[in-house]
Amino acid sequence: MIRFAGSIHLTSHQGQDPILKCIVDLWAKHRVIVKDLFSYEKDCLEHEVNDSAIFNAIQVLQRELNVSLATAKEAARNIQLETEREMHGLYKEILGRTGTYSPEARYVRALVESLAGNVFYSSTAERNAMPLLA
Repeated sequence: MIRFAGSIHLTSHQGQDPILKCIVDLWAKHRVIVKDLFSYEKDCLEHEVNDSAIFNAIQVLQRELNVSLATAKEAARNIQLETEREMHGLYKEILGRTGTYSPEARYVRALVESLAGNVFYSSTAERNAMPLLA
């Protein structure tokens, strides 16, 4: 969708670039971590009200690391920041290899811009603020 919206056309060879694939994997990881950071309280409330299952990275970190909620959220934020650092390093590799205006570089910039939008959306979405409004 990002490639379509940005009119970014990658050849099959460009699309198979291991660095680009790694960036896309990091992009997906970042989206999940950010969404789960901001939706955790809503997920917990839904569990209490509807006895629904909770599928959230914060809960997984809390259980797997046997830590407090605050520590699990801190770990998730650290994962978010490390993911951003990794993406930046890989983006610099793409720039050095293909140039600033290559389809690959434009695609990575579009991915990064979408992450900024995801952070803003996740932090302000009414569905995530719902527990605070009750």
